[in-house]
Amino acid sequence: MSRLVVISNRTVNPHESRSGGLAVALWSALKKSGGMWIGWDGNVCRNDNPELKKCQADGVEFYTTEFTEFEYDNSYIGYANSVLWPVFHNRIDLAKYDPEYKSCYEKTIKRMASFCSKEIMQDDVIWVHDYQMIPFGMELRAQRMQNSIGFFLHIPFPPEELMRSIPEHRWLITSLFSYDLIGFQTENDMRKFHNYIINYTDVDVFGDKCYLYKGRKFRVGVFPIGIDPEEIRNTLDTERSRELEKKFIRENPREMIVGVDRLDYSKGILHRIHSISKFFSMYPEKKRAVSLLQIAAPSREKVVAYEELSECMDCLCGKINGELGDLHWSPVSYIHRNIAREDLPVIYRVSKVGLVTPLCDGMNLVAKEYIASQDPGNPGVLILSEFAGAAQQFTDALLVNPFDINATAHMIARALTMPLQERQLRYQSLMRCVVHNDVHWWCDAFLSSLKEREVRLAG
Repeated sequence: MSRLVVISNRTVNPHESRSGGLAVALWSALKKSGGMWIGWDGNVCRNDNPELKKCQADGVEFYTTEFTEFEYDNSYIGYANSVLWPVFHNRIDLAKYDPEYKSCYEKTIKRMASFCSKEIMQDDVIWVHDYQMIPFGMELRAQRMQNSIGFFLHIPFPPEELMRSIPEHRWLITSLFSYDLIGFQTENDMRKFHNYIINYTDVDVFGDKCYLYKGRKFRVGVFPIGIDPEEIRNTLDTERSRELEKKFIRENPREMIVGVDRLDYSKGILHRIHSISKFFSMYPEKKRAVSLLQIAAPSREKVVAYEELSECMDCLCGKINGELGDLHWSPVSYIHRNIAREDLPVIYRVSKVGLVTPLCDGMNLVAKEYIASQDPGNPGVLILSEFAGAAQQFTDALLVNPFDINATAHMIARALTMPLQERQLRYQSLMRCVVHNDVHWWCDAFLSSLKEREVRLAG
């Protein structure tokens, strides 16, 4: 049986417990085939020639490399997170173009691909992940690899007019044509990709979701990523979680609304805080009866836009609490640090409303984790941005336009007063989706589709 080789910007730490649905699913798939995971280990070194480190855990081989300081600053912080991330999230105003970024990005990808070529076997199936690694398949093909290679984009694909703002957009997107299968989160993302390549490349349509470019065929597909609901159920069934839930209920008699995000401008956190302020203005009787717990883990702190966002959040939360709060109540509790993953399901469970309102998001797994954490007999209500990929599946959530502050405030009021029967019906519909399209389904669906190419070649 062929091995699975996973290539991503970051690998999990093989010596730590595997938490998080994506890591668990990929680890499971790798163990089945005796596979290999290749990527950056998260460290930055002073050495200009970092080596590939090898280790093994549970039958899975890990090949990791450090980034040089130059690679970290110019490839990771520069091109990946100051060019690709803002453009793919519709924020070209925040993109910072520098020729050095692209040059370093390309060299970093080539260096990692060179490492891989020495370890990958002829019949390995290769799965490359996300925007940081877009040209990886092209570099593997340049080294004459004929393996099945798939790519999955975890973030949204931008409209063609925004993609064109990247100076080397054709090079970037045509590099994707080296993959056998390109996976997207939603039909909308796949449609935008189709529109771009039809209008700006020499690709030919070769059938349903199949294209031909310079004699090479490739396919596209939609594979909405999920979570591991069993992991959440098991977490909630621990003594630690039961005690934490009792403590929350005892110490927080008010109705709680929760938001959990990385501190990122794509998550709509500032708009959310303004919506909470507007909610209390429209429904003053809810003061001291309701509060928002906003958890925002630090993210990409070397990027200027993130530093500015952090300062804005501090000022805005302080302003609202200063104007509306009193000695015994704060409308917003803002936590700007990481919270233990095993505590999040309890926080979701005790919150009457989950407020998931990104301005642009590939999927947003917090929405799915919130639903999976609920008590079926007395579930909370999910308010979800229509601009999250999850909205394509979660049609029974309360969908909002996060740019519409007034409408979001009204939707918060509706969620807080929703009758139990309606809450249960909405929860049941959403939970069916979570269970049916979990992260293991996602992993199996993508790999099964990728391996269809192997069957055709073998025939």
